[in-house]
Amino acid sequence: MPETYLFGTVAYRGQVAGVEILSVTKNKTSEQARAENSAGYIEQVNQHAFMKSVTMEGLVKQSIENMECGGVLTIDGIPYSIDSISETKSSADYWRVSITASAPVPEPA
Repeated sequence: MPETYLFGTVAYRGQVAGVEILSVTKNKTSEQARAENSAGYIEQVNQHAFMKSVTMEGLVKQSIENMECGGVLTIDGIPYSIDSISETKSSADYWRVSITASAPVPEPA
């Protein structure tokens, strides 16, 4: 069943920040550990440190300076730690904002 994305506004610390979400991008990443033989050839590659991240872009009429890196953003019931927040003054009265947050991927049961 495909995921359903409901676009709306971002809430932070129980207050609506007023960001009207234009897009949501989800990513999954991991790190690699490589084992090499004495000749320098890779014999084994293992993946570890699995993370998922989400980037939301949107428009807001005022700065969101009260939002902080390290804060928690909950999406689909998953708490993500806010990694970065960027704001660009756009046309007219709007700021274009981008919020990136990440969370560890839980170990399979």
